[in-house]
Amino acid sequence: MKYLTLLLGFLYVSCEQSNPLPTIPEWTKNSTIYEIMPRQYSETKNLKGITLELDRIKSFFFNTIVILPLFERDEAGNAFNPVSPFALKSFNQIDPNLGKDKDLEELIDSVHSKGLKILMEWNLSVTGPNHPWRIENPEYYKSDTKIIDKRYNQDYIKLNLENKSLQSKLYKSYKDFFMKFKFDGVVLYDCNLYPSDFLNKIQTAVNRKDGFALMEHSSTITNGFHYHSNSGLYQRFQKIDSEGSNIDELNIIVDSCSNIPLLNYVQDNLINERHGSDVNAFYNTYKYFHTLTFFLPGIQWILNGQEGPQFERISIFSSHPFSRQYKFNNDFYRSMAMQKFKNPALWNLDTTNLPVRISNSKEVLALERKSGNYSIVMLFNLTNKVVQFQIDKDYSNYYEIFNKVPVNFIKNTDLQLGPFQSLLFSNVL
Repeated sequence: MKYLTLLLGFLYVSCEQSNPLPTIPEWTKNSTIYEIMPRQYSETKNLKGITLELDRIKSFFFNTIVILPLFERDEAGNAFNPVSPFALKSFNQIDPNLGKDKDLEELIDSVHSKGLKILMEWNLSVTGPNHPWRIENPEYYKSDTKIIDKRYNQDYIKLNLENKSLQSKLYKSYKDFFMKFKFDGVVLYDCNLYPSDFLNKIQTAVNRKDGFALMEHSSTITNGFHYHSNSGLYQRFQKIDSEGSNIDELNIIVDSCSNIPLLNYVQDNLINERHGSDVNAFYNTYKYFHTLTFFLPGIQWILNGQEGPQFERISIFSSHPFSRQYKFNNDFYRSMAMQKFKNPALWNLDTTNLPVRISNSKEVLALERKSGNYSIVMLFNLTNKVVQFQIDKDYSNYYEIFNKVPVNFIKNTDLQLGPFQSLLFSNVL
């Protein structure tokens, strides 16, 4: 039986890797990422507020934190990139509103003392319009023209990464920061814009004893990273939510490019800012899409507040923390992350546990992932109607992962799922 890649975003990449892939850090094998917007996360709106929340985060089995840039940001609502977390005025100075160096050191030390990991997001291709370089080094930018055809020119804030002097400054800022603060990795944005020699220097700038995780958040796959953003998932979810989906659209047969380590998410901070919360976007189906991101090979990425759930857009420039009013989805997300933490069938770094099709249904996504005696199964009705289907394997002594109820399924017997209903069961409690 052939494996399935399930690259729902239809990421097209070359099977010919020009550089050998880096060794993926062992600690990422059972990671679940929790993305934090530091200015909106806690009542204190600073680093100390995040440190105080670490026990709560750990209780969800979210074992890897990724945090938006901590540097001084540009004016809220600037005309060029008003809601971007990368509209920065510095690549060196921590925003004093978030805290001091010692506050970041305390956060990182606390993260590590609790057995967690922490990464930071960074984009080296853009600044805010009021970065000092705009005046002091205009040659660092792609354009000096603010407005073209009555529109704000995006090249005014985009960095000219071919400039060698700029490359040197960016490299120094990047390396000095990660030498000073012991982050466990980085998520780099728009890496397809970086010249290859510059990107290679960035990728090799930092080493850690347990491995420095290199993750990219780009529209394409770039060599030299451990994990890549599955950037097309959101559009695929939009299509499924509005039209339903034929299973054939999702069953991309594995070839030599099948094992691409992915970051899988329904929404990150950027999608949230553009489209509102996951509940806003997919009111009836958001939980089912989260189960897909959990089950797919790679790392599930959760935006802060989604575990609530979050009913409103979280604005990156809001002066108020996001609402923690609701908690009825807490066990849903905790169960998924706990299963990823405990069940080798879901672990990364294992090419033997890719999803295998267990049904010929054209409407139900029926998959098993297995490693040795460890197993987990997902049944997902991709349509807005009740469907019947059969599976081709027996499953006994399994447990539904959310309510821990014992379940048994017999092969070649009729089963039924409601509209967009999903069922996940595992032999690991």
